[in-house]
Amino acid sequence: MEKIDKLSDNLPKTDDKIISAYEDCCRERRMVERINTFVEISKDRYKDYLESATNALAAAKSMLDNEHYEWVIVPAYSAIFQAGNAVLIKELGRECKDHFCLLVSLLKLKKLGAEEAEKISKIKDNLAEISEKEIGFASKLRLVRSSIIYKPSLEYNEREIAEEVFKNAQDFVSKINGILRT
Repeated sequence: MEKIDKLSDNLPKTDDKIISAYEDCCRERRMVERINTFVEISKDRYKDYLESATNALAAAKSMLDNEHYEWVIVPAYSAIFQAGNAVLIKELGRECKDHFCLLVSLLKLKKLGAEEAEKISKIKDNLAEISEKEIGFASKLRLVRSSIIYKPSLEYNEREIAEEVFKNAQDFVSKINGILRT
């Protein structure tokens, strides 16, 4: 776990920097293959994303049980990403296609609320269950996941790391499930 903890999460730390990063995300300048960062989606689709998060956790568990430790990180992070998107979809009717912008959006909702909806104060209060440390961990995991996908990463091929990553992903998804089911 120490290897992941040593990484920078590269997320903005101050309210001003969170707002600036969020505004950058909303300008649609962060485009991947010429797709918009945020896409309108029916709010009831959040359930599909929670189910996808649960399925990703099952895949991570299978990897863990089969001692494919470095590969636990990929579906574990996917579970966090899907659960995070479930929040945006249910509350704002928007899916985020950009991994960094999704985490910045969660930070913004958690710390500052959103102008788009009056009921956001409720989700802001509920997101108090998700710590900034957990969002930071998700960002670190995002970076580790990228390195694992694109090249062999034996440094993350340890049971202890895999178990901790799986536990953190489980906790994150469980908290999001609890928040969105209320």
